[in-house]
Amino acid sequence: EDTRTQGAHVLFNHTPQHEDVWEKYYSSIQKSYTPHSHGVNTLPAADASVSLKALGIGDVLPSFTLLNQSGENVELGSLAKEKGVVIFVIPKANTPGCTTQACGFRDNYQYFTELGYVVYCLSHDSPKVQTSWQSKHTLPYPLLSDPKRTFINLLGAWVGGGTRRSHFVFEKGTGKLVERQIGVKPADSPKSALEFVKKHAEETRTWGTHVPLSHTPQYQNDSGIYNTNVQNFVPQFHGVGAPPTTSGNPMNFELATGNTYFALEEEFDSIPLIHFLTRRFDKTIIFLEGTMLEKYRNLFRSLMRQKVLMVKPGNFPKQAEEISLHFVQSSSPAVLLIEHTFSGLPDALKHQSIGCWLYCVHDLQWAYWVQDLKIQIAKIWQSQINYAMGAFIIPSSRKKSLAAAISGFPEHPQASLILSRNSPSLLESERNAVRSTLLSEGGTIRGLYSVNAYSLSTRR
Repeated sequence: EDTRTQGAHVLFNHTPQHEDVWEKYYSSIQKSYTPHSHGVNTLPAADASVSLKALGIGDVLPSFTLLNQSGENVELGSLAKEKGVVIFVIPKANTPGCTTQACGFRDNYQYFTELGYVVYCLSHDSPKVQTSWQSKHTLPYPLLSDPKRTFINLLGAWVGGGTRRSHFVFEKGTGKLVERQIGVKPADSPKSALEFVKKHAEETRTWGTHVPLSHTPQYQNDSGIYNTNVQNFVPQFHGVGAPPTTSGNPMNFELATGNTYFALEEEFDSIPLIHFLTRRFDKTIIFLEGTMLEKYRNLFRSLMRQKVLMVKPGNFPKQAEEISLHFVQSSSPAVLLIEHTFSGLPDALKHQSIGCWLYCVHDLQWAYWVQDLKIQIAKIWQSQINYAMGAFIIPSSRKKSLAAAISGFPEHPQASLILSRNSPSLLESERNAVRSTLLSEGGTIRGLYSVNAYSLSTRR
């Protein structure tokens, strides 16, 4: 009981002065998560009676702990309490067939998360091997290491002395095994798993729990082709005054664009909001604090389906230009992270047509006058970009102090609808995706937390 009570703080080994600020949000997403104190690759004492006979349809995902690619414990049983769980098993990382299967789940990852499912790749490979493979192919989901193949055997994927390519689906809430496919083809596995999850979600959901969204940027035509005559383009709000069919459950929500800001009551809603906005545009530029840039890149790569690129403060002009050009020319949706006091906007970005740029202001960032200066720099930069939407994301506590700095940027007319915590809500799938990512990637929240704590201590 003592260890369970302390479990809510297991990811924090120190108690800086402002720990409560960061733990407020993190603890809120752990309401149904209780870490166990058992060892890796062992069933806890409470589940000692669980047979190692292969799980069958209707059996419950046991409380089983494995290491992820970062060497951190992941307790699988607790994840199914809030999310559905998809586990696909591969014989060996970094081999052609397994890479095809893994990239298929990568390309469909967003659809799984939108349906309320987390995805895990399971193999006997070491975390070190998995990390290299994950980075090489930008795999957004966690990888689980089962060197003794104990859990692989429990799933029934250890057949005839070898690991069979498989996938398994466990139901949200109950944790029951509802789909079991062993001996699947690499390219078929992701499609088959997604088709089942869609069908199962449709059969079990209550009407109104899924919120389909659509958006066509103002200067984009219906075919998705950009209007190139945008040198003097001044984005205007559209979609205002068109209320959703049902409050809190819009069936055809159209995002209003233009120059705007969002004021957050809970600062950590910035991550779900960023995720929500970037999914509505082909190209998004995000201005962030330099010390946090790499941490956010890692988080966004785990969270987003889009390609995530980064221009670091230390990049030479040539490097910045190459990265920016790669972003502009990307044939797939992409997000570019830039430090908000970078010496100058790369030429490759100037007068390019993008969907959106976002600037995030944190409560723990510098003195107010310094933040005002950074906002002015960002406004100079945005004047050199053609865009459909430009938004500042600020804490509600800073609205008055930043009023002059963000003049010309009115509060978003749909902010209360987008940020609503009613269920269902527009941010529901994004909040769920962030929750799953933070719970499965403990190092992510630790990294963001430690960087902010250090930044605060150096500004006294």
